[in-house]
Amino acid sequence: MRTFISAELAQQYWRYQSILGLPPAHPTTLTRVHDEAWRTSDIEAAGWDWLCFTIEQANNAGIFVEKNAPLVDHLAPGMRLRLSATVDVLVSSQNHRHQAGPHARRLFSQELPPGHLYQMEGCDIIIPSPELTLVLLMTVLPTDAARAMAAYEFCGHYSVLPHGFTTADGNGFVERPSLTTVEKCQELVEAAPRLKGAGILRRILKDVQNDSASIQESKTDYLFGSHEGFGLRSDGLNRRVALSAEARKIARKHTAYADIIYTNRHWQQDTHRIKGMVLEYQGMAGHYRTASQAASDNRRRRALEHDGWLVAFITGAEFNSFDDMLTLFAQLVRAIDVKPSVYLSPERINRARKLHLQLSDPDLGR
Repeated sequence: MRTFISAELAQQYWRYQSILGLPPAHPTTLTRVHDEAWRTSDIEAAGWDWLCFTIEQANNAGIFVEKNAPLVDHLAPGMRLRLSATVDVLVSSQNHRHQAGPHARRLFSQELPPGHLYQMEGCDIIIPSPELTLVLLMTVLPTDAARAMAAYEFCGHYSVLPHGFTTADGNGFVERPSLTTVEKCQELVEAAPRLKGAGILRRILKDVQNDSASIQESKTDYLFGSHEGFGLRSDGLNRRVALSAEARKIARKHTAYADIIYTNRHWQQDTHRIKGMVLEYQGMAGHYRTASQAASDNRRRRALEHDGWLVAFITGAEFNSFDDMLTLFAQLVRAIDVKPSVYLSPERINRARKLHLQLSDPDLGR
């Protein structure tokens, strides 16, 4: 018997596997999953064992669980918790589809490129790869904003904990390595175009970038750069910027990282212009700073400004105000010398306003 877990469970697994020390999963040579005999008890045992963990284990990993967390079920008072979701069984025949309680049989007859069905170490559970998980999530998540945030997270190096789970500083934010890249996701949707959700992900990926370090960076990059927003794509997230000799003395480093960077295309023709604009987040989840980190950030800002970059800081209150973000975007347009009429038309502003409303949802990406 092989158990194929749902997209929602797979999303949680990939988010927290390295953080909570869940059993690892490895690619298989499988390209499709066939019907096999199964019993509900088998599915329940196999499907939940890997996702259960103790409060002590979570605390040792720096994750703290509130007593009445809405997204967890208590298996034993004060000891074991599990994330709530349905366990899916893959079937290749329409006749075998049905749902009974928390277990569902899903039709999945498309053959996949090798390497996108993983097997949990020590058991017979099949997990979709990070790329396949994103494809499957496209038909589950309700809006393009939610779909894009899932893609940014998987292609970035952060993870947002569910409600009821917090870190020592209380921000519910944990850094982990990137799970995949935009390019790898594009390879899958091109190789399996008939896969349900592939077309949606192909469209979403046009506006998503690698290397985001927080949900706030993802939201701003998508608002400013997507076709549903202002349509001005950045030159990257968390890019390393080379510093001049004098700027190195200021920063005490040879390079500086920029949260979101926009380059002035006309700078080389006229060095009196600014090089571009850097957007930095301040005082938000994933951006909390100690005194020494704050001092380092200040030196980095002064070094970038010395080298001709305009640096703008964004707070949570500013992001939640569309008028503040519109003012910042207008400043960005002027700073990098692009035509305001192209990016600040009434149609674009109205479209961006609607997207901003979705992105301002505090539960987005949870």
